[in-house]
Amino acid sequence: MFTIVYDEVEKNVNVAPYQLKKAAAEKKNDENEPKPASKWYEIMSNNEYSDITFISSDNIQIKSHRCVLSKHSKILSTIFKSRESPIEIIVEEFKGEIILAAIDFLYDKTDSIKGKEADVFKIAERYCIRDVTKACCLYFVESVNSTNVCELILIAYLNNFEELKQKCLKILVEKKKEINASKFAELPKNILIDFCTF
Repeated sequence: MFTIVYDEVEKNVNVAPYQLKKAAAEKKNDENEPKPASKWYEIMSNNEYSDITFISSDNIQIKSHRCVLSKHSKILSTIFKSRESPIEIIVEEFKGEIILAAIDFLYDKTDSIKGKEADVFKIAERYCIRDVTKACCLYFVESVNSTNVCELILIAYLNNFEELKQKCLKILVEKKKEINASKFAELPKNILIDFCTF
């Protein structure tokens, strides 16, 4: 007899070991599938009452709601306070899909940034959207390697993301020979000091 915990429910069942492996594989496959949209996302993605329009570098209009955006970004909140509704914001640095991914994340569609983390991180930094920044940094912790460590360690230090700092320092020490020497030499002194004492 085995005890299986699946979706917070504990069940005692008689199963053969091969059935456990099959169940575990199915659960893992489910984790890779996109999550269904939440009720919150469905409500907020209705543009009927939107009062903000972002215009992207590729001239796409993305509609949103100031009440949601101002909760997540003090910069956007300040912009909204100084203007009458509806507000139009031209964002020349980012494409529409990146702006939409960041907004969708705030509307509870957390998988919207998947595969776009590096670009979404930049818009999150530009507008100080902390929840999106943190989500991107979690991705960076998982994806840091010898080819991107010099870029990611700068992000870690600029944002004081301790877990990412430690992972980057570990990779710098363990894989020093694989890292681009010119990029390594350009790292700021405080990072190089931490590298030497790691």
